[in-house]
Amino acid sequence: SKALEYYTKFLDVVKSRSSSSDQENDTRVNFSAIATALNNIGLCYIHLGELEKALRVFEEALEIHQEICRDEQAASVTLLNLGLCYKQLGMYERALECNTEAFEITRRLHNNGDHADICVCLENIAACRDYMHDYVAALDCYTTSLEMRHRLYKDDHPKVAASLNNVGMCLMNMGERTKALEHLLHALAIYK
Repeated sequence: SKALEYYTKFLDVVKSRSSSSDQENDTRVNFSAIATALNNIGLCYIHLGELEKALRVFEEALEIHQEICRDEQAASVTLLNLGLCYKQLGMYERALECNTEAFEITRRLHNNGDHADICVCLENIAACRDYMHDYVAALDCYTTSLEMRHRLYKDDHPKVAASLNNVGMCLMNMGERTKALEHLLHALAIYK
């Protein structure tokens, strides 16, 4: 894909700049750019179905974010990308570990308060639990995300609708069709 070609070229440019940089701060910025490029390349690989390649570049990006840049926010995003990749590979336990680690980092960064990034982490954890048929734990995460999104957004916001839909689908998986339908209809009304 064209995107992969451009991200790879960008990565080559940034790598060549970092090897010629003397300043510690410049080196950190360059490594951050390298990790960002790796994340983007990994996402391209996911879209191309090349999941093993995606895993390798996400792991490299994560190591840079954690060991060199010490950028927890960026590490959290990379962990979510790793979780997505593992989920697509059917490795739900590993995906859950990555998403849980991202959640812990994100929650700490936002002082356990309400934040959209925390909702994303919760939804990803819930999706893993859903795939693992642990519907009670999935519903708990989906519901917590829904409650937080109600506090963050207006009740007719598309993010609230997405959470309502997720709760509804989880309830459907649990066999609670009436409750599921209530949530799904509420989500549909917001989308309209």
